[in-house]
Formats: sequence, C-alpha cells, structure tokens
Amino acid sequence: SQDKRYEYGRHLKQIADNTFNMDFYVEQLEVLGKASRDYLTKRCQDFEIIKNNTLFDRDYFIPRYMTKRYYNRDEAINLYLKKYFYNLINNEFTSKSIDWLRKPFPGFNQLIYAHLNKLYDVDPLAHFIKNDMPSGPWLTELIDNNYVELNNNLKVALHIHAYYVDLVDELINCLNSNKFNCDLFISTCSDNNRDFICKASKNYKNGNVQVLRVANIGRDVRPMIFDFKDELIKYDIIGHVHTKKSLHEHSENSRILENDLSDFGGIWRNALWQNLVGGKYPMLDKIISKFNDDEKCGIIYSDDPFVPIWGKNYNLALDLAKKLNISEPLPKYHNFPIGTMFWARKIVLEPFFNLNNNDIKYPEEPIPIDGTILHAIERLFPLVSENLGYKSVMTYLPEFSR
Repeated sequence: SQDKRYEYGRHLKQIADNTFNMDFYVEQLEVLGKASRDYLTKRCQDFEIIKNNTLFDRDYFIPRYMTKRYYNRDEAINLYLKKYFYNLINNEFTSKSIDWLRKPFPGFNQLIYAHLNKLYDVDPLAHFIKNDMPSGPWLTELIDNNYVELNNNLKVALHIHAYYVDLVDELINCLNSNKFNCDLFISTCSDNNRDFICKASKNYKNGNVQVLRVANIGRDVRPMIFDFKDELIKYDIIGHVHTKKSLHEHSENSRILENDLSDFGGIWRNALWQNLVGGKYPMLDKIISKFNDDEKCGIIYSDDPFVPIWGKNYNLALDLAKKLNISEPLPKYHNFPIGTMFWARKIVLEPFFNLNNNDIKYPEEPIPIDGTILHAIERLFPLVSENLGYKSVMTYLPEFSR
C-alpha cells in the first residue's frame, strides 16, 4: 500500500542519514583534494631540483632492454618520480612485487638514504641534492675503466660454476683480457660437461685450472662454499661467477613497460662479466689492484641499476646471520651483489666456509626466483664484510649495464 511505501521510504531515509553524512563526505573530498594538490606540488618541486642538477643519469636509469629508450631526460625524471612515489604509496619497498624501482645514478641507493634520513613525503634524490649531497652509507665507491692497474702481490682464485657449458668459451675470452695470475676452480654437474670444460679451458693463459663434477644441489653457491672450500681457502682474494642465463626473466618481466626481453639473461650476464672479469677492459686486474691498494676493501661487486631489497628473504637470513656472527639487527635496506657474482677477501668468505653443510637446507630444483636460502646468502656476503670492519666497493662501466 501507499502507507507501507511511505513507511519503508522513511526507514530507508533514516538509514541513509545515519550511514551517509554529506557534510563528512564533502569534508573528506576536500582533504583528499588538498593531499593530491600537496603531492603534485612536492613532485613538481622535486622535478625542478633534479632537472637542474646533473646527477640524474637518464642512460643509467632507462633499462637497456626497454624498446622505448627514446625517453628524453625530463620524461625519464618524471618516470623515476612516478615509480618511487607509486612504491612509497603502496608500501612495497620491502616486497618482491616492488614495481621495478631503479637508482637515479650509479653508486647511490635512494632507499638507504630515505630510511636513514626518515623521509616519508619527499623524493630522496631531490632531498640529497638540496642538502649538498652528503656522504653516507647510501653512496658506494665505484671502480670504472679508468682505474689504474698496479702490481699484484696477492694470490688470486676464481670459482666458476658452469651449468651452461656453452658459455665457457665466452668466459675464458673475458678472462684472457687480463694479465694477472688467477687460478680457476670450475664446477659443473655432469661428466660430459666436465670433459667439455677441460678442453675449452686449455685456452686459458693466466693460471692453473681445476674442474670438478658436483651434485646439482645449491646452484652456484654450494660448490663454492662446500665442494671447493679447501682449495679456495689457500688464496688471498677469491672471485665467484657463474654461467647465468636467467631464463625465467622472459615470462616474469615481460610486462615491464614496453620491453624486449628476448635476451634479458644475456644482457645481464654480459654486464656482470664485463664489470667483474673483463673483455673490453681488464677488470679482473683493476679489481685485484684495488684490493692491493685499499686494505679496507672487503668485497667488490657490480653496481646494478635496480634498487636491491630483501624481498622474501629477510626471515630466512636471520638464522643464518647468527651462524655467520653478523651483528643484529639486519639493516632494512643494503646493497648486495645482485646475481651473486663478486670478488672478496678470504677473511670475508671464511665464515661461509666454516658453516657445517647441514647448516644450510638447499632447495630442490626447480628453484623459485625468490625466497630461498640461496637468495638469503646472496644478500649476506656484504654484511659479513661490513661486520668484519671492511667496506664494499662496486664496479661500473657505463656501456655495460642493464
């Protein structure tokens, strides 16, 4: 009846009045509008500060595998700001789902800077520039192709894990661009691979070569810290590389902007080998010279444009950090050798060599791209170095990045 309809309408109006307050709604719209205006104002101010300084490196920031590498510098700065504030708003700086945050220039970690300076609503690069670019743990010393090689007084070894043996010839050629003596300890996972490597390594000219077949457990990490530890411990400086292909990156990262990832693994591998081994430049010689020249240098690895994060590995690292005598708490953000390739003093690797093999539960193949003990170990190498009183140094070759 009409009376019932009026009664229902009156009750619905009362419910609407009780649950929807127009004055409060308008007030919240004003709050959101002001917040948006303030955000855009700050972002414009940050843009002008970054634009008027030479630090932001457009060629470094824009990935080499992006098909849209025609971003001009202003567009690249806006993209940098957009990505930083997107992750800030979504609180994803500690998540593996971080939206591919990249560093604005080599050697600078904006998350370390933002965290230690308690920045919550301003871009760390703009703040860094505005405050006269202070020194601190957010800046890492870089070695480039101009670093002068010195005489070598150190005993040097390189561990190579060669799962993909078709890349061994390429790696040997990179090594042969150097002059310093370096013995090679190569692990692989089959007798056929071992035979192939023994033949290919005859072309190596700067030291002895030992090839060992190992179980396909623990990827490149276990052969270094377990199978070869008794040999490697005899050397002053120890390197670690592997035949990286990163086949998973084809599907995992194809969504990033407009990218050609047909050879993502090749670009990454070439960047790491050129920076840490050699090829165009004798980087092994330069790295060993740095260890000779700087007694505080504990570990050297390649600068990576992507900002390193713990991902899913923080809790996994906690227990192992205690066994490695790393002081707690672990830092919220820190640099580490993304890709697990580096050079280190023996004293930095000794805590890993001293681990009982049962201390590490290696994951079974196929291994996920994050969240295993191997990913945790990758992040702990520089923390052991720092805990022992040494510093990290990075290599950076502008033409070999990713």
